[in-house]
Amino acid sequence: MSQRKSNLLPILLSAVAIGVVGFVVWTYLLAPYFSYQAQLAELNGKIQDKMVEVVKAQQERAKRDRFEMLSLPSDQVAAASEYQRYLSELINKHRFEFGTNGSLKFQGANPVSAQGTKTAYAGKKDEAPAYTTLNFVLDAQAGLTNLTDLLKEFEESPLLHRIRSMTIKPAGEAKKGGGKKKEAFPVTVQMEIEAVIVGGSERRKTTLSGPDDVLVELNALTFLGHAPAGLLLVPWQVGPGGHLSPALQARYAAKADYSLIDRKNIFVGYVKPKKDTPPPPPGPGIEPTEKDDDPPYKGLDMRQYFKLVAITKTEDGDEAWLYNVAKNQFIRLKTSLGYKSFTIYDSMHDKKLISGKVLRIDYGAVYFEDGGHVYAIHTGESLKEAISNPVPSDEVLKMGLKVAALVPPSE
Repeated sequence: MSQRKSNLLPILLSAVAIGVVGFVVWTYLLAPYFSYQAQLAELNGKIQDKMVEVVKAQQERAKRDRFEMLSLPSDQVAAASEYQRYLSELINKHRFEFGTNGSLKFQGANPVSAQGTKTAYAGKKDEAPAYTTLNFVLDAQAGLTNLTDLLKEFEESPLLHRIRSMTIKPAGEAKKGGGKKKEAFPVTVQMEIEAVIVGGSERRKTTLSGPDDVLVELNALTFLGHAPAGLLLVPWQVGPGGHLSPALQARYAAKADYSLIDRKNIFVGYVKPKKDTPPPPPGPGIEPTEKDDDPPYKGLDMRQYFKLVAITKTEDGDEAWLYNVAKNQFIRLKTSLGYKSFTIYDSMHDKKLISGKVLRIDYGAVYFEDGGHVYAIHTGESLKEAISNPVPSDEVLKMGLKVAALVPPSE
């Protein structure tokens, strides 16, 4: 073998060895590693997609829960009967009149599939409709003020219903509206009303509105077991179907002036509000007569009728609710600006009784300051009970409550 060939042999052997080692490293190390990374990235992508689907499903579940709380009873016959009774009471309350041709009629039920198509179902469980609409037609006469009041109460009712169409026409001569002294503009009203039964909802079988049947039964059992009654109904109270629902409280806080609809009558134009003129003085020997239009709560001590009814946790922190049982009025309390200060007036809103400032909201109690004194109102207590027992100064200091000018309770 020549000298040159003998020098090339080690080089060739080294190249073959490097090739073999590279092949082994790629085949058994690098290729599996890259394949694993690709599979891992694919799995992570699928996990992210599933997480998005879970969030969407949770949002849809929350929407369905809300719809079920507002749904009519699952029993279709009971739902139609109870809702028609609700409409009858509503139109009677607001002094609607049917006249000769007026009526309130049930137009039947329409099951709707999940695809949104109306169809007739054979009653099989696997063919249950997504929801069923109950249709009613109202043809009546009323004053424009009474119609406005009815629409306001209809919107605030915790039910899954709507007015699909409404036609309003002027009718006849003006008449007394709702027992008020001013005359209401008469109109003829035609409405198509639609109420919904959510498919598969078993929360209430025959009751039109209120807590779920299960909650009512559990509340009765806790009461029989000598536990505090009503605690299990708190979630319903602050839920979509309760009296303390956020949507309902937002409407109360808006304080919309619906009387403008009557004053800005689209049929006759804007009408200036009449100024109240004092009655003439009584003649000799004639005693002045008392007004018969005084509200029923006149003369009541509003501090006695404002009670702490709920303390809830929200994303923005704890909040509490005062409720006036005499005026059906709510006050929202928080430690943040906008809800920190509250004022309680007398029954006719002429004199300030309490100018409070919320200091702290604890479990079961709200601490507030008024005139340098600190008070604690507990759940179920009235403001009058709270201000009769101020918090001692040393306890205020121990709790770390900040008061600009703390006055001892004895002063």
